[in-house]
Amino acid sequence: MLSLAPAAGAAQGRPPAATVRAEAPVTIVQSQEVRTSGVLDLGQIAVDPARAAETLLLLDSLEAQSPPDSAQRAHFRGMRATLLAAMSRRAESGAIIDEIAAGRFDDLSVYDQSLRAAMILQDARRAVALIEAAARNIGSSRPEQIQALSTELVFDIVGKLDRQNDQEALTRFYQALVSVDWPGDGDPSLRDAIRISLIDVRLERGDRAGAAALASRITAPARVLRLIALKRYDGLFPAGADRQALVRSLFDETDRATAAGLAAHPDDVRTILNRVEFLQSLGRDEEALALLQPYLGDVAATANINPMGMWLIEYGAYALLARGRGDEAVALFARLAELPVPDQPALPGPLVNHTTFLWQAGRYAEALARAQLLAREEDARLDDQGRASLWSAMACALAGLNRTAEARPWLERMEAIRDSSPMQLMRAYLCVGDLAAAEAFALHRLASSNAESAVMGLQDWQRPEAPGEPAASIEARFAELRRRPAVAGALARTGHLLVLPANRTYWGGF
Repeated sequence: MLSLAPAAGAAQGRPPAATVRAEAPVTIVQSQEVRTSGVLDLGQIAVDPARAAETLLLLDSLEAQSPPDSAQRAHFRGMRATLLAAMSRRAESGAIIDEIAAGRFDDLSVYDQSLRAAMILQDARRAVALIEAAARNIGSSRPEQIQALSTELVFDIVGKLDRQNDQEALTRFYQALVSVDWPGDGDPSLRDAIRISLIDVRLERGDRAGAAALASRITAPARVLRLIALKRYDGLFPAGADRQALVRSLFDETDRATAAGLAAHPDDVRTILNRVEFLQSLGRDEEALALLQPYLGDVAATANINPMGMWLIEYGAYALLARGRGDEAVALFARLAELPVPDQPALPGPLVNHTTFLWQAGRYAEALARAQLLAREEDARLDDQGRASLWSAMACALAGLNRTAEARPWLERMEAIRDSSPMQLMRAYLCVGDLAAAEAFALHRLASSNAESAVMGLQDWQRPEAPGEPAASIEARFAELRRRPAVAGALARTGHLLVLPANRTYWGGF
């Protein structure tokens, strides 16, 4: 499995547990532990020239004992590239990475080592070249090995290339990932998001046949719905296709697939969540609650099942709220929010979401107080989306308390980062009843190069997310917004208006 864990640890000044030390004499047999672990003590090497020189001598010995052009020798060359990268010897490290990317090695550890070096150098183009080589030389026979590429690494590379506006390398990266169906069946939605990115590239190049061939491989329900709703994908489906019939078929198939998945893996948290999300999106909250009930008694134990365990509690709270059991829902979410905060850089989602949940439950004063507390004490651990979620909750809570004028400063803060957190801002406009601002923002989003979320939000969602206020007022205002002539016209130019027997939480947003 490709992994950057050792390099990441070194970058944060935490040396890995294992180290590479010179021993004399060194033989290939004695070096097998080094070869299989693939760990370099980069944290110490970066600040200790003597240790770096010692390790280079060790690698000289290991390379000399390896057959020329072998994967074994390339593995040690990759270790050298990683070491040189940690020593800031960029040119030497980069030359080795290029050498390995041009080779024909079928040993994943070769690319793993070199990929560590490329990411230490922050060289996304070289990282792409290595992943292309791995997909080319290994992926055709053992694609599952490349499918194990970490999501964090993929996002890191995409982010770097996007910031550099390197569309050529980004397209090559998408093609390499699609060629091995990354990340396999473990996350179909993520897999198909990459496929859609490549579809967009092919459409821009006028390759509609290639785009249609790739569209036929999209199976993740939420991604299929986007292909149906967005006009830029017109023509990728059979001529005369009935979109509403496609929607009905999509929901029916998702119902069968999530039920079958749960039957096959009844204790798998991700599988349970997939089923619960779908049931809640259709308003089948009683069924969702029945699945979640065994996990709602001991909140701490459920949250500790694995990193996704806490979402079982959050979904349970929303299911209770949707069933009109507001007091129970608030009490359950409060027990989740009271758990010790994990020692991690970013603030956990449920802690931020608690503020939104409180105002959705009509507990406006509590929502406002909670959001103000987090904004004051945890700002350093929030990204823009987290901040916007808190500011939106404040605006909505103030509106619920009939203090709408006080929401203006929070709206202005969201407006300053509107393109990074559009749904939070739209929700806030709806909460305070500023439909003029909501219309202007909707038109801005529909005219942008990334109109997808706006198109999906403006669909005719038929299922309410929760009974009563404030959900009813927000949905009524959003329906009024969609009927405004300018918005209706912009939506008609960009997407198709579908009647969807679901709520927006799972399938779309504001």
